[in-house]
Amino acid sequence: MPKIVDPEERRAAIADAVVTVIARGGTDQATFANVAKEAGLVVGSVRHYFDSQAAMLGFAMRRLAEGIRGRVLRTAEPAFAASAAPDLRDRRAITVQILCETLPLDEPRRRETSAWLALSISALTRPELSPIVDEFHSGVRSLVREVLTRVREAGHLAGGDAEFDLDVEGLSALLDGLATDAALRPDHYSADLLEGVVRRHLERLDGR
Repeated sequence: MPKIVDPEERRAAIADAVVTVIARGGTDQATFANVAKEAGLVVGSVRHYFDSQAAMLGFAMRRLAEGIRGRVLRTAEPAFAASAAPDLRDRRAITVQILCETLPLDEPRRRETSAWLALSISALTRPELSPIVDEFHSGVRSLVREVLTRVREAGHLAGGDAEFDLDVEGLSALLDGLATDAALRPDHYSADLLEGVVRRHLERLDGR
């Protein structure tokens, strides 16, 4: 009997291969042939699911963003329950842990960041990739807003709505910068340093 292929599993395997190929060699290397080889498939199998490179890249990066979001929210849900972490120090420590899920603290997350950076750079000269970058960018800001909203609801973030919007942008930019620097110079950015910078930023927000 012919093997039954689960379309979602096949798309997921292709998406993982896309991220790996981009992280290793940039978007120019994310051809149907290279992605198929990385995924252990024939080129026709990849083309069956995606009719263009842009469609393949878009699906892979959306899946990557959804994976990051899911990882962050799985950490956040129990941490921000009404009965969890009642004092400021514990709450802040948990918030740091949650936000650092977006940073390249280990090899899988370095792969994610490298792929994102490569795609962003390519979008400067390939307009068809800009919507993918914009969608990913908006997703990160939405995620930071959600985390800071929970911090605010817990009473650990001072300021009005205008300040809150600036806090979201400021923290998002900080995370973007840390992720970029840590991906480009991993030997200079340990997990402890990254976590320390995020912790210090939150302390300043709490203390103003």
